[in-house]
Amino acid sequence: MIRSLRPTDILSVLAHGSPFSNYVRTGDCLGGERPPASLTLSLLGQFVYLRKLQYSWAWIEQNEIRGLLTIRQRSGPSAWEISGVYLDQRLEKIGFNLLDSLAMTTETLPISRFFMRLPQDSGLLETARQTGFSLYASQRLYELSPRSRELEKPITAGVSFRRKFPGDDFQQFQIYSRIVPERIRASEGMTFEEWRESRERVLRGTSYFCEREGKAIGWVNFRKRCGKVCLEIVASEGDEPVLKEILSWAVAAAAPAPEIHCLVYAHQTRLCRLLEDRGFEAVKEHSLFAREQVVRVKEPYLVPAGLSS
Repeated sequence: MIRSLRPTDILSVLAHGSPFSNYVRTGDCLGGERPPASLTLSLLGQFVYLRKLQYSWAWIEQNEIRGLLTIRQRSGPSAWEISGVYLDQRLEKIGFNLLDSLAMTTETLPISRFFMRLPQDSGLLETARQTGFSLYASQRLYELSPRSRELEKPITAGVSFRRKFPGDDFQQFQIYSRIVPERIRASEGMTFEEWRESRERVLRGTSYFCEREGKAIGWVNFRKRCGKVCLEIVASEGDEPVLKEILSWAVAAAAPAPEIHCLVYAHQTRLCRLLEDRGFEAVKEHSLFAREQVVRVKEPYLVPAGLSS
């Protein structure tokens, strides 16, 4: 059976003989595995903060916790992501039970869409499809080879960079609408409101706008964790010198970090080639899933005559 996680369950998790493995990858842990202690801290977080941005459930069999499911809000209340499917590797089948019960466990929350990222070699890929998730995109994670850490000569294509501010959101959405393929926008947001709420949070990092001739043409996200940096570059693939300058600037800005990664969508073929030319190596493939959630609304009803005030 599945039930909400209790504070006392965390002791059971700590005492579990075979450590749980998280089958899901969120944007803030792509550059490497989270340390084991992060599971405990993450679970404790939902009991500490007053604003509920995370929920967790436990799958119980024979009075023991066999698996954990955690979800957390993205940038708005209608879009949430699966942040953890924690399983004993010997009990992978329990992943189906956890994901299949998602609609029941979250029926009181105003969630319209769930997102989930899985490694392409994950044992949960078919389980995701069986439980209502649809594959909508693929991503590739690159890592800069240590032998390619030397900085390149400056590349000039007339691009300038400035820090992104909250007031830039609509301008960012316009760039997104021009550049990102429709099949991805259909899942991540076709309207400004959908897109704004479904964006992954940059929990530890910064975003910069790329501008040319006074016009915004793309952006770069810098995600930071344990000193490592993961880049995300969104810009038109049509102008290679411009794209090359953006990549060169981003790598130089991230250079003090001991490890530099870059996350790209499969459709960003020119950026993939430029990364490989720069000395990046592909280290991981990921599959992105989305699932529409039916939001219950109260049906209107008529008040019998004579009862209305």
